[in-house]
Amino acid sequence: MPNGERPNALQLNIVSAHRTGDVPAVVSVFMNDFLLTAKDLRSDGEITAVNAFVPLYTLKSNNVVRIEVFDSDKKSCFSSQALPVQVLPSSYLGLGGAGDVQEFFSFLPLLTSDSTVIIPPEYLQHPGESLPTVSRVLQGLGMSAGGYKIELPSSGDFVAHGPFVSFEVLPKGLSSLVETRLDQLVVRDKSRAVVFDSKGLGSLAVAQIIAGQGVLVSRVGKDALDLQVPLEFSAGNLAIMDGQGVKLTLNTHDPQQEFSLNESGRGLAYMVERYHVPFVIAAIVLLIALLLFVIRAVLKERHRRMARRSGDRHTTS
Repeated sequence: MPNGERPNALQLNIVSAHRTGDVPAVVSVFMNDFLLTAKDLRSDGEITAVNAFVPLYTLKSNNVVRIEVFDSDKKSCFSSQALPVQVLPSSYLGLGGAGDVQEFFSFLPLLTSDSTVIIPPEYLQHPGESLPTVSRVLQGLGMSAGGYKIELPSSGDFVAHGPFVSFEVLPKGLSSLVETRLDQLVVRDKSRAVVFDSKGLGSLAVAQIIAGQGVLVSRVGKDALDLQVPLEFSAGNLAIMDGQGVKLTLNTHDPQQEFSLNESGRGLAYMVERYHVPFVIAAIVLLIALLLFVIRAVLKERHRRMARRSGDRHTTS
């Protein structure tokens, strides 16, 4: 968006055909599959004004607004009927400032035609390996071809002016949360505490927000990262990638949520994160108590049988 603006409000003017029925039609508005609002449509043919605030977390590099209208002549969500509806041209999407840049979704609006893409000269020595990855990263950040300036710094004293996306080159005066040691990636938070260590994992790369001004993309190890799929950045200020895309996102600014895993990483850690620690602990305690109750009942029944057999023997003798 121009001047670093981003969508922050939605005003829709919707009109539907006259209808009879006790149950009003309902319009739902989504931004990138996030529900923003829902409202009953007027049934007298007059305009229904639908207003919605657009949170930052719903935004991506490419955004889609979806409007759904459900109409039923009965008090049942399983029966529907056709209803002519029109979104009037007076509807609009409001823009506002991007605010503090702490995550990818708040940085994306700052990428304009004045942005700089910094590529190390060695990338041009093997363009077939390096440039496709550069292209996929830029697409994930919503940067169109030719909509930026390219810099090929010859030394480590490059100074970035304005928003930038840099590959391997950390502009002068800025610091990174990432350390690469041969084939190992170490990520630290602001207090320099380690929040991620890739020791034992395969070829990786990391993208991170630098000082709210730009994105730095660094590979781990000597081999170039061969991205096979388009990227998509949203939450977090640091993304760890392999050849199949973003595998792990970190928000080093939020001590309550050090990281979030994708589907392949779900396990006990995901349960603790998703359902919170007290719930998981309570569930474990309940299972242990149930197991102890079953064991006690089995032992009690066994003692009863042994006592019965002992009594029968005494009677026989």
